[in-house]
Amino acid sequence: MSKRILVVDDDIVFVKLLQRFLSEDYEVSTALSGVQATHMIKTSEPDLLLLDIEMPGKDGFATLDYIKNLQLERKLPVIFITGRTDRDTLKRCAAAGASGYIEKPIVKDN
Repeated sequence: MSKRILVVDDDIVFVKLLQRFLSEDYEVSTALSGVQATHMIKTSEPDLLLLDIEMPGKDGFATLDYIKNLQLERKLPVIFITGRTDRDTLKRCAAAGASGYIEKPIVKDN
């Protein structure tokens, strides 16, 4: 059984690109909002969450806070995806409990 990744970002083009990059090796689900992601986590049980920080409504930090309060069977690793790489944002990622972050734009090496 392949590992499952849930990609969450409000930019559908970016989501589809990341899905295409990852689907060769992983089972990839996508969500276009933090709210949609919180519903999907309960049913899809991903092994990893790739989570955009800046989204309308429930941003990445609020989404992660909500997920941490769910009674999940196991700890869900979360990696933030962001175009913001200032020191305060990166500190906030670590303080929120993320396993790390990936900078946008993402380029796939062959």
